[in-house]
Amino acid sequence: MRTLKLNGKISRISSSNHEVRTDKLAFGNLFWLFLVFCLVGYIFETLIAFLEFGSFQSKAGLIYGPFSQIYGIGALLSVLLYRLVRNSTHLAQFLFYSTTGLIFEFSAGILQENILGSYSWDYSSHILSFGTGRTDILYSLVWGLSAMLVVYKVYPTVCRIYDSVGRRTSSLATLVFCALLSADVLITSLAVARYSERHYGDPPSTSIEAYLDLQYPDDFMERTFPTMLFLEK
Repeated sequence: MRTLKLNGKISRISSSNHEVRTDKLAFGNLFWLFLVFCLVGYIFETLIAFLEFGSFQSKAGLIYGPFSQIYGIGALLSVLLYRLVRNSTHLAQFLFYSTTGLIFEFSAGILQENILGSYSWDYSSHILSFGTGRTDILYSLVWGLSAMLVVYKVYPTVCRIYDSVGRRTSSLATLVFCALLSADVLITSLAVARYSERHYGDPPSTSIEAYLDLQYPDDFMERTFPTMLFLEK
C-alpha cells in the first residue's frame, strides 16, 4: 500500500483495490486540483468546438486566462464526495458520479438562466438531452469517467507533486495563484452581471458599473463568451 501525506494526515492509496482515503483535505492540494481542471476543461471544450465547427472559439469561463471553472468545481466535487461512495464498487461509484455530474450541470444551467437571464450550452438537439437541453445523458457519463479519473489518478498525482515541493515554495505559489484567480473570478462575475444588465436595458447606476461598461463593452464580452446567449423576456 502506498501512502501520501496531506498536511500531517495520511491519504492511503491501495495498489490492490485502488481505494483512496483522504483523512484530511488540504487546501493547497484542492486548489491545484481545481486550477489544473479549469485548464483541462478549457482545452477539452476548445477541442470539442474545433471538431464540431472546424474553427477555434473562445471557451474560457473567465475573462483572464484559459480557464473553465465549471470543470474545476466538478473535480473538487469528485474528491469531496468520494467519502460517500468509497466503500462501493467501481460501477456504483461511476453511476453515482454520472448522476452527480448530470445534476450539477443541470443546476448550473438553471442558476445561470435565473440569475443572468442567459445560457452557455444547449443540448436540446441531442438525442439524449435532458432537462430542456441543460444537460445530456452522454455528457453525464463523461462526467462519471472524469470523476473516477480525478479520484484515482489525478488527485493522488497532484498531492504527490505538491508535497514534493518545499512547503515555503508551495505555500507561496498557492497564495499568489489563489489571489490572482480570485481577482479574475471577481472581475468576471461583475463584468458578466453588468453585461446581462446592459442587454436588458439597465443603465449604469454606480461609477463601478460605468467603469465596467467602458472596460468590458458588449463586443468584448461577445468575443470572450461567444456561446453565452440571452433569453427573451
